[in-house]
Amino acid sequence: MWYAIPCFVKVLLDACLQRGVFPDEWKIARIVVLYKGNGKDPSKARSYRPISLLNGMSKVLEILMVGRLNTIMSGLWCEKQYGFRKGKSTEDLLTDLVGMVRSSRSTYVAALLVDFKGAFDFLRASSAIEGSFVANRGGAGDLKCWRDLQRGCPQGSIGGPILWNLALDELLRRLNDLGIPTVAYADDTTCLIQGDSRARVEAGVGSVLGEIYKWSDKYGVDVSEEKTQLILLKGAYSVKSRSVRVDRGGTPKWVAYTTEAKLLGCII
Repeated sequence: MWYAIPCFVKVLLDACLQRGVFPDEWKIARIVVLYKGNGKDPSKARSYRPISLLNGMSKVLEILMVGRLNTIMSGLWCEKQYGFRKGKSTEDLLTDLVGMVRSSRSTYVAALLVDFKGAFDFLRASSAIEGSFVANRGGAGDLKCWRDLQRGCPQGSIGGPILWNLALDELLRRLNDLGIPTVAYADDTTCLIQGDSRARVEAGVGSVLGEIYKWSDKYGVDVSEEKTQLILLKGAYSVKSRSVRVDRGGTPKWVAYTTEAKLLGCII
């Protein structure tokens, strides 16, 4: 198509970018469902990953959109996001994390490994271009069952990762500005909570999750307290410390202590 009507295609794509519109017809995807494996319950929908196969024009517009967003955000990204960033890697995140723990003067340092429920599936759009990109999406699989999708980044899309980074950037900046060292690789988010006693660390867990809850309410991404882990990286561990209670809207939640956690393929 580009070779046949290049001028028309360019005008069309430029108009989409200038008006902040992602045409609905380009958002129709064929859904291929992949089983996650690793002992996942095959009877549950969360055990499957829906991959969106999009048409060519959709991919071209996404490439242009991502390119412009990266140009606009150049030098503005929170440096604590290591996922989907050129020149950054999992090794960089782990090196940064170890350095922060070693340089801490607090008696106790704990890592809070936050687990988001279906982060990319439930992300709510916050701006005009994100809204147009996410809203009114639809897809059908081999069973020819149509579903309209109103939120979430389509997995397999080019624009999904940068839209997630835009949303999480707000949380990373907020926590780091509050003096809570926080790093992330995509949706794998780790907060360092420091204090001169375990009691202060545990109180800090509630404060940190309070900020995360505010962000999650805004963007529609929920936190799984059951899968969120708390591990002491500095200070004596007490066998009496089993879990920490936090409150969300008056409802008690529990975050478990652990003596071993897996972060980006590394065992802590």
